[in-house]
Order: sequence, then structure tokens, then C-alpha cells
Amino acid sequence: MADEWAPIAEAVIRGDEGPPHQRADLEQALVDDLLDLYHRTCREVTYVRPSGKVGAYWPRRFLRMIKRWHLDFDPSRIVEATARMVTKPTTIGFGIIEDANRLDLSVEVLVVDADKPYHHLFSPTAVQAAHARLEGYLLRRSPAAADAGQ
Repeated sequence: MADEWAPIAEAVIRGDEGPPHQRADLEQALVDDLLDLYHRTCREVTYVRPSGKVGAYWPRRFLRMIKRWHLDFDPSRIVEATARMVTKPTTIGFGIIEDANRLDLSVEVLVVDADKPYHHLFSPTAVQAAHARLEGYLLRRSPAAADAGQ
């Protein structure tokens, strides 16, 4: 799949996003990755529900966001919607993924990954916010933070 994006990535390095259909391809790659996060989260993350029972986590609001912005509204706004997710205060969903120690399934990881073909579509502000949130997670999980909590 990486070879499929090579011409687009080369155009980006030159500072040329190319024709609009190439940007649409990059946006579709983002949507595909977001949907993959959704499906993997449903399969791989469990949490303790308010009832006390352990169950699979189904991030329905996240899926609605993807569908709403990509299908119902202007598909090109999926980048904006994704950036908004990483720059606004954390959600319950992020907390569930964090508690499961599965930030590999977070949107923030997609935004900071410079190897993703759509990485350059995110503003520096969005990338910095995603980095900050992930760094905050690492600080909370560090041995020093664990010692301070005892």
C-alpha cells in the first residue's frame, strides 16, 4: 500500500499537492485509517461500564463524526474535523483508550505520524496539540508519576 502513495508523497515533498483528485485520495486515506481505528478499537478495547460489567468499547460518536464529516458534509473537511478532535479537550473515549493502554488506537497517533501520506494536511497547531496530548499520557504513565501517586 505504501507504493500506492509514493507519487503523491513525492509531490508533497516538492510542495505540490497536485490536482484536487490527489488531495481527495489523501483525504480518503485518512478516512480509511480512521475507520480502521474504529474497527480495531471495537475488537481490541474493553472497559468497565458504569454498571460494573466489562464490555467492548464501541466509539459510536467517533464513527458518527467520520460519517457526518466525510459522507454528509463536504468530504474535504475530514481533515478539519480530525484536527478539531485533537485540539479540543480530551473526550471520554480518549480516556477509555488511555486506560486500556492503547494509545496506538488514538487519532493523535495518526496526526503525528509523519510517514502518513496525509500528514502535511494537518496544521502545525493540530500536530503540536496531538504531540502534547500523547506526551501528557507518557508523563502520566512514567514511573515518577506512579511514585508520586502513592
